[in-house]
Amino acid sequence: MIVQIRIDPEDLENIRLLIDEGHYKDIHEFVLMSIKNQINLDFDDSKSVISLGTTKTDAPLKFEFSLPTMTPADGKKSNVNTQYEVYGPGTSGLIWIFQNRFFPIKVALQCLSEISEGNDSVEFDTWKTSAGTYASDISSRLFKLDNKTEAIIGLPTPQQKLDKKFSKKRNKEALVSQKLEATKKRFVEQFVGRLILNKSKDSKEPIFSGACFEMGLVSIKENTDPLNPKISLSNDGFAFLNLSNPIFEKIKSNNIEIYNKIFSQDEINFIKKKIIPKFELEEIIMKELLEFNDSFSNHDIEKIFKTIKTNYYRKIDTRKLKEIEKKYESDIKIFENKSNIKNLEEISDNITIAWIAQRYLEFQIITTIGRLIELNLIKREYHGREPKYYVPKTQLPDM
Repeated sequence: MIVQIRIDPEDLENIRLLIDEGHYKDIHEFVLMSIKNQINLDFDDSKSVISLGTTKTDAPLKFEFSLPTMTPADGKKSNVNTQYEVYGPGTSGLIWIFQNRFFPIKVALQCLSEISEGNDSVEFDTWKTSAGTYASDISSRLFKLDNKTEAIIGLPTPQQKLDKKFSKKRNKEALVSQKLEATKKRFVEQFVGRLILNKSKDSKEPIFSGACFEMGLVSIKENTDPLNPKISLSNDGFAFLNLSNPIFEKIKSNNIEIYNKIFSQDEINFIKKKIIPKFELEEIIMKELLEFNDSFSNHDIEKIFKTIKTNYYRKIDTRKLKEIEKKYESDIKIFENKSNIKNLEEISDNITIAWIAQRYLEFQIITTIGRLIELNLIKREYHGREPKYYVPKTQLPDM
């Protein structure tokens, strides 16, 4: 039986995003998986739902939260690649949308330090295998201490939360297991890293995406096996991990009340000075947002993102622009038909530039604001349903 459906362009874009991320082979697999999972959920039978893929895990690690004893990386250039090469148009100069918080990065680095046991490097696969379980246990500990803490955002979903969510399902155990493994996999791929096939004609070297690589916090120490190299903390990663963290202190003391912040001021300053500047467009947008003297709205934020992204992408060379127009012709056409051209012309005289600036925009706004709130650089308050934002006067940034 053949069923034809019309998919909203925004939903289609999100599906393609999941396919690009490697969660599904193609749109047919996504649709079939969605149908089968929904049938299982609606009938509430004893069959397990279709797995989206699992991350191999070892026994839970011991949590010593000791500072790293390994020596800093030898200064070799980190495997940092342009966002465009990995994630496509509309992402250059910005932190990737699925790297939605900084604290999971600290957790990934802490895991790397602990499993090294004094060595200066660890095999990439070993780090990946351990990190999902490590992060899941951190998440569960935090949830037990404070089930409202925002520190768990980006970490694997706490098992206690999943147990409660599926408590009335007959196939609860299978559902909890599937969801837990899927969130571990997501954490590992987005914050630890994953191998990306290099599509560049000029280089056959593999690309490792993921926050720790892209932010220059780990280095490839030995590359005898290109698909499973030895990984070491970079100088920046070593420095960041050595800074004391309130959340780790909270877990060590088992006391929810001793801290109410996710990062120390030293960590915040490090992120502002060492990580953010590696993403040119992210830094420009953050500086603009942090210059507000009065409260500002979602509309103000969207206007800043659109304007700055449009101006930034106007610098794309003609050859690259033509390449994008050819590859994404149908998407750009849908965008053009759907959009108010008169309004578009106010920010761009080129429909392709406008499309690039709009691509992932909503996600980028959400994740950038989320990271700024995590760093205590922006506060959010609700007056009714509409949020208002402001920059705390006591902690103006020195970017």
